[in-house]
Amino acid sequence: MNYYAEAIIKEAQMSLAHGVLTGLTENKVAFLSRDDLAAAAAGLLVSEGHNGAIYTGTGSVSMTGAIAKASGKPLAFMTLPLEMLQGQLQQMGLPTDVITSIVSIQQNFSNGDFDIVTGDIEKLSGQPPQSFESILATAFQ
Repeated sequence: MNYYAEAIIKEAQMSLAHGVLTGLTENKVAFLSRDDLAAAAAGLLVSEGHNGAIYTGTGSVSMTGAIAKASGKPLAFMTLPLEMLQGQLQQMGLPTDVITSIVSIQQNFSNGDFDIVTGDIEKLSGQPPQSFESILATAFQ
């Protein structure tokens, strides 16, 4: 599955106070809401014909830069070298396993691993996934 919209919103909300969201690279992602993934999982459980199938839950559009627009606040994106990102996370006192997880996600962003769009959510749930813009609009009301 792709990266949860709710997770990036939490990151953005924490970053808005400083006006900067950091990472290893600009995040182009087809963000997915937890509700849409849950609806797809429910659809999978109540329907037939999925033997051996592999699904990838994604949002409907891969995008970047939508958070500042939705929040109405300035939010720059700053890329950091891997070592600097790890160092900042260590200075925050985060446990090693949390740092490893954050860095892994950032590396997935850099690799374009979340820059994919499938129709699997709609196929399984019977409805298109929520747009990232609509999720952001709700979060920043």
